[in-house]
Amino acid sequence: MKFLFYFCNQILFYYKIMEHNFDLEKINRLEVINHADNRFPIGRVITLHKELNDFDSLEISIQDDGRTMKIFINSSKKTTYE
Repeated sequence: MKFLFYFCNQILFYYKIMEHNFDLEKINRLEVINHADNRFPIGRVITLHKELNDFDSLEISIQDDGRTMKIFINSSKKTTYE
């Protein structure tokens, strides 16, 4: 339940950011940090750096009537894993 509450707050935060014309192009680091009691390790789950060519741009999409947040990590280099 804490995990769901956290993400609901993040969605509200996202909408507040977008109201202030937040510029996704300025973001040069993306971190996902887990503070929830779930099957994932506590702490940093992933850290990506634009300067290290981990990504070129980010897109954020809120879907399913505000229940789903998706972060799309875009890169000019396309790698396919099989």
